[in-house]
Amino acid sequence: MRVVASAVLLAALSAVAGGVSANSALGAPSDADGAQLRSLTDTVLKLLEKFRQSMKAPNSNLGLPRLDPLSLTNLSLNLAVAQSRIALELPSLGVQGLSTFQVEQLDVNALLLRARFGFSIADILATGRYGLDGRLLDALTLFGAGDFRIEAVNFNVTDGFLQIGYLNDSLYIKNLTLDFNLDQLKVRLDGLFGGGEVGELANRILNDVALDLVLDRKKDIIEYATGALVQKVNGFLHGKDLDDLGNIFNSGGGEASTSSPPI
Repeated sequence: MRVVASAVLLAALSAVAGGVSANSALGAPSDADGAQLRSLTDTVLKLLEKFRQSMKAPNSNLGLPRLDPLSLTNLSLNLAVAQSRIALELPSLGVQGLSTFQVEQLDVNALLLRARFGFSIADILATGRYGLDGRLLDALTLFGAGDFRIEAVNFNVTDGFLQIGYLNDSLYIKNLTLDFNLDQLKVRLDGLFGGGEVGELANRILNDVALDLVLDRKKDIIEYATGALVQKVNGFLHGKDLDDLGNIFNSGGGEASTSSPPI
């Protein structure tokens, strides 16, 4: 979600840099204004397609590693909620399918530096190694380590809203909100509860409840994901204005580098 959303945000900004007159957002739009706004949307969509094609290699201009497949290492997550404590370590994580995103909504207001967006990904597959430790409701000890496989089916981001601001001659994300949904979440954790019959039973139970657990914690997931995205993108935008951003995209935006900087 974070990666594809970055593409929408940055492409929208670069299209604004292309130049839409202030009058086009004031009063009732004329035929010329409507054509200009359609041209703006077309420009953003073309940039997104260009970005999609660049996702198979590191992107030096945007400071991104190869995004599909995406490879990350040494991630950790610690949760403490409602008498539950979970510590999750991911020594390795690979994600496939991010470049298959489809833009479902894109509306850019160049004058106000706002954009509304939505996109979908039919299938996202995450694999790697995990380590799990914790307690659930102070009653059940959680543990496990091994390979994992998680598949998200029909992932949809909706009601996306982006507000860009200026601070000290730099662009920054002032506000970012969105919602998401998905149809299925298939989970397999080898070595859960030590594996064996107990592990198989735990995996079946986990598959039955995984989607509901994610949707129940949707608010927390969105808050974490958008916060991380805003921090990453604002770091990229620091010291850049609209002209700078437009020049980056117009110069290629998808130029490959030999190294893979971290996300």
